[in-house]
Amino acid sequence: MAESECHRRLTQALVRWVADDQLGGDPSLILVDDAFAGKRGFPPVIGGFRPDVYLAPGKSNVLVIGEAETAKDLERNHTVAQLSAFLGYCVSYPGALVVVAVPWYVVRCARSLLRHLQQRCCAETVRTVAIERLDG
Repeated sequence: MAESECHRRLTQALVRWVADDQLGGDPSLILVDDAFAGKRGFPPVIGGFRPDVYLAPGKSNVLVIGEAETAKDLERNHTVAQLSAFLGYCVSYPGALVVVAVPWYVVRCARSLLRHLQQRCCAETVRTVAIERLDG
């Protein structure tokens, strides 16, 4: 599977997870950074980065920022900077959630990275999830 196809599948899984977890399965309020964003529009730029998935706090009970990362990209400087910006942004929103979709074999690495960045960014109050059981 090509990397772009892997990222697309991870993003789709991320949208499904957020819709199920926050919106009773309805993905219509979720902003997605893809070619099919259509009338909903794209997620906002946060700290110079556009997340793959964004659910505004006014559209649900909580702000959700989601990022899909391939195994190859998870530990790159760009990803670390992105996740740091998203965590720092979420500190201002009680109950905010940062969700990362990765292939199943790097879930523990993603969780470890999120914990490290939470401490580094003083964002321990931000909830984080690394989605499990995804192909990649």
